[in-house]
Amino acid sequence: MREYFWDALIFPFFEKNGIKSFLMFLVLSAICSGIAVLFRDNQIIYWIITIIVIIYSFGFLTILAHNKIQSKEEIIPRWNNFREFFISGFFAAGIALIYSIAIFLIIHFLSIYVVGRLLAFTVNYPIPALISFYTVIYLEKSTPLFLFLFLPIVYVLYAQNLKSSEAFRLIKIFSLVFRNIPVLLLMYLNLGILSLPYMLSREVTKGIKWNVAVDIPDTIIDLYVLASIVYLSASYGRELLIKEKILKTIDQHP
Repeated sequence: MREYFWDALIFPFFEKNGIKSFLMFLVLSAICSGIAVLFRDNQIIYWIITIIVIIYSFGFLTILAHNKIQSKEEIIPRWNNFREFFISGFFAAGIALIYSIAIFLIIHFLSIYVVGRLLAFTVNYPIPALISFYTVIYLEKSTPLFLFLFLPIVYVLYAQNLKSSEAFRLIKIFSLVFRNIPVLLLMYLNLGILSLPYMLSREVTKGIKWNVAVDIPDTIIDLYVLASIVYLSASYGRELLIKEKILKTIDQHP
């Protein structure tokens, strides 16, 4: 599975009909994102364009993941299949939003509960109380980490057959995770490394006044990194689904 990392970095250059479709996807998304920046003063238009770009991008990458998991001849979808992209992108974005809200609320109320319990025991001990306070703050800020660990598996299960119900089969998700911890740890390590260009671009653009000249190249970098992450997740996910006999291949009997 080590080759998955390098494949994810360069996949647009070796997949069939990949460069043209992927380049058009990047350019179209970046231009629309740049147009949205021009309307920053008109929040309604800005958010309409932004949401369209997000759903389109989610849809393109979801179909890409589906094609990779199903090992189709053309992994990278044609950039102009808008109807399919907006349908799958809408559900993918909705799934991500539902999980984000659910995980945030669980961590938030868990933090409140922990604070109440800890204060009851540490009210007369300043140092333990201070440690408890910062522990809860760290727990509150760890929502992105839980999403990073949880969403790739959810995304793979949805992308397999493009059925949104698969993304909420929690017993299936948890059993898949606990039975494959070593492979998933390797996957998360590679995902973290792939995310470095995104984090670096955030640091470079920090404090820069947001305009078209900044937004277009930044969007291209972000989407390329995100596409690499999706491709890598789909590669690992395909192996796990085959191993768990969730995904049937030609040499497997139904």
